[in-house]
Order: sequence, then structure tokens, then C-alpha cells
Amino acid sequence: MNRYPSHSCSTVVRPRSGVTISEVLISMVIMAVGVVSLATLFPISILRAMQASQLTNSAIVCKNARARLVYDGSIMSNANIPFPNVASLDPTNPPVRGIIDPFGTLSLYGLPNNIAGVQRRSGGPVTLEHAESAALLPDSWSLVRQDTVAGGYSNGSFLVTLASPASNFADIAPRTLTGAGTSLPLYRMVLLDPTGRYAVRRTIREVVSGNQMSWQDPSGGPAYDLPSSFIPAKARIEVRDNRYTWLLTVRKRPMDSSLTSWKADADLVVFFNRTFVAADEGIDSASGNALYQMSAIGASGGFDGAPGIAGVDDDLDGTLDNASERGWPGSDDLRSLSIGTPAPLYLKKGGFIFEPSQARWYRVIDLDLTNGRVLLDKDLVDPPANPLDVVVMKSIVNVYELGTFTGSQ
Repeated sequence: MNRYPSHSCSTVVRPRSGVTISEVLISMVIMAVGVVSLATLFPISILRAMQASQLTNSAIVCKNARARLVYDGSIMSNANIPFPNVASLDPTNPPVRGIIDPFGTLSLYGLPNNIAGVQRRSGGPVTLEHAESAALLPDSWSLVRQDTVAGGYSNGSFLVTLASPASNFADIAPRTLTGAGTSLPLYRMVLLDPTGRYAVRRTIREVVSGNQMSWQDPSGGPAYDLPSSFIPAKARIEVRDNRYTWLLTVRKRPMDSSLTSWKADADLVVFFNRTFVAADEGIDSASGNALYQMSAIGASGGFDGAPGIAGVDDDLDGTLDNASERGWPGSDDLRSLSIGTPAPLYLKKGGFIFEPSQARWYRVIDLDLTNGRVLLDKDLVDPPANPLDVVVMKSIVNVYELGTFTGSQ
């Protein structure tokens, strides 16, 4: 018997590999959400890094300034801050106020000699050199040019020739020790040897023949040769940056009725890229008067809109938020302000407000532009009658309380 293989007419369905269009679309949506979320982190991280850098540098500026004040008490002496009078011996009266602002007093900026009635002094000679040595982050320089030294160095010449044409250095006008050039930017040259391991710095005082950098002043004066064993091969031209600067606000009172000694509380204000424009400092360019005013609103309820702490029976009289709770300790009544018209241009959460009658700084903890209210970090100290003059400055990084200093007549 012959046997034949059996055949089936049924079709065998085999699974096929792959994904559906729905799965692809869902995957793309998930990936897009992740990419967008990641992209938003980059600008935030860059902003946070900039803020961290500014706070770090401002802390360095603060420590340098405080050390200088401890070492040199003349900055707050009677020559710079008026000597306390009998009236200021009474703590209920305002202290004698003053501002030490080495950069702000320079004539090249043309700022008023006061900030909202508080006199502005230099704390020393009214010169650019004094301002840079006293109120600037030290060793803050930016690269302008980098070039090769041509021809080495000849003893007694006090200059080096750079390889690039003179047109590359046409914008460099260095500061001189005398004459009209004393207010020009300060340039320096960092010379490197062929190995790059050794460097020598020289302050540029003149550009000779377009591409020759001299460290001898045009009027003459002392200059120093390079070390005999040093061969310059490369040069970095740098300009001093006035990015981080400070001013000091001072409150001064006598120690006793003899008025022979004084004590002063000082706050240091650190700026980043200060513009030295009166409008950016919240004052009139001619008189120095404050451009903005605010009003204390403790009598009508603080930032939360209620006397005392909103929603709490502070005095336990059985009634919430009644008039007897105004100014209750721990409430926001005495640290709230109503924004006047016009609103300060640079008012922002985390910024600072200067109240000139007491020469005190306050940080803005919260800001309600809808209701025109500002919440400060602490209670206002003896504010004058409403409205209050306030100063809101641009470019402030931080305000530091330096503590109390003492001196004698």
C-alpha cells in the first residue's frame, strides 16, 4: 500500500516583529517631554552658576573691605563722616549718617554728592587709583589681546614689540601717571617665556609705534627691566575690570556726652557692573533726591492684608484680626510697605531698599504688584511719617552688615 503525506489546507499565521504606529507616537511624545524638560534645565543651571559666582565674589569683596576698615579707621573718621552731635546721643533721634563711595565720588561719573540727602564721601583721595585700591575686587582682569613677542627684549628699552600689525592695538589707550591719561583704563601685560612656565607682569603706560607696549610713563619716571634670564615669547594684554565694587553706608553716634569718641554701624553694598547713572541709583541727577516713595501700611494691616498675623487671634480676645492686633510681634505689619507712584524701576523680589532717614537697608522678601505691597525682611526702624523716601538701586548683589566700629576725636 502506498502512503501519501497528508496536506492541510489551513494557513499558519506566524507572528511578525515590529511596533505599531501608536507605540511610535507614544514613544515620541515621551521622548519630547524628556528633551524639553532637559532643555529647560540648561538656562536655569547657567543662571544659578552666575548667581553663585556673584555671591562668592561679593563675599570676597566684603571680607577685603572689612579688613580694610579694621586696619584703617580713617575711612569712617570725622573727615569723611561728620562727627556725632549731642542730638544723636539720644537713641530716639536719627544717627549721623554718611556714605563712603570711592567710585561714586569721581568727577568722571558726574553723580550728585548725596544719595537722598545722605552725604557721599570718598573715604580718601578722590582719585581713580584710590577707588580701585579701596573698593574693587582685587586682581580682576579681562583678556584684550594675545600675541607673540617679536625681536625679544633689549635692556633699558622698557618695551616689547608684538608681531601683529599696529591696527590690532589701535583701541588700547593705557593710563598714564600724569596728564589727561590718568583717568584712562588700566592695562597690564603678562609676558610668558617660551616654555609657558614663567611669567612677568608689567603695567602698560604707552603704546609706541602702534605695536610696541611700553611700561615707562611718557613723562619719564621709574621703570624696571625684565629679569636678565627671562626671554619673553608671548604676551597677554589685559584690562582691569571694575565689575565688583562697593559703597558703605554708616550710622554714627557718640559714645557719651563728652562727644570725644564714637561708634558706627556700617553696611557694605556690593555691586556687579554698576552703571554709575543717577537714574539707575534711584536718585535725581541734579539734586540727589530720591525718585521714589513708599508708605508704611502697618496701621491698616501688613502684607497679608490683616492686622497682626492673618487668621490668628493674636491677643486672644475672641476676635480674629481686629484693630488691637496691629503691630503684633511676629506679624508682618511693621515690615510692609505700600508701593507709591511711579513704582521703583528695579524693585524685585530678593532685591534691596534703602531708607535714607535712618541709613538702613532692607531686603525684599515678597512682592505683590497686584495690590502694590512689599514685604521686607525686618521691621522698619523709626521710619518717618508717610510717605517715605526710598532708594532702589540697580546691580546690587548683596548687602552685608559689617557690625560696629569705634573711634575717637
